[in-house]
Amino acid sequence: MQYYNKERAHVFLCNTNGDCLPVSKLAEFSDPAELKVTTLPPTVGWERTHEGKMTPQFADMRKQFDPKK
Repeated sequence: MQYYNKERAHVFLCNTNGDCLPVSKLAEFSDPAELKVTTLPPTVGWERTHEGKMTPQFADMRKQFDPKK
């Protein structure tokens, strides 16, 4: 069963720089577990510390998205 014709599909993968690749290039990407993160992405939330100061909120959700579980 084929759900779409990949030659006619208008789906692209875009990175934060605006560079886009056709979805047919998806097979060329490596396992994300092998990627090394050198910088953290921008924060999107804030929370108060015990001193009442506002600091960026960070939620580590890697365990919830672990494909081996």
